[in-house]
Amino acid sequence: MRTRITLIICLCLFAVGRASAQWAVIDPSNIA
Repeated sequence: MRTRITLIICLCLFAVGRASAQWAVIDPSNIA
């Protein structure tokens, strides 16, 4: 159960990271 929660959290962080990277490319002012 705990490994499953950790896996879900990692996937969420990965998705957020990719989204942030895409937004940074579109609007560099969002880096700060």
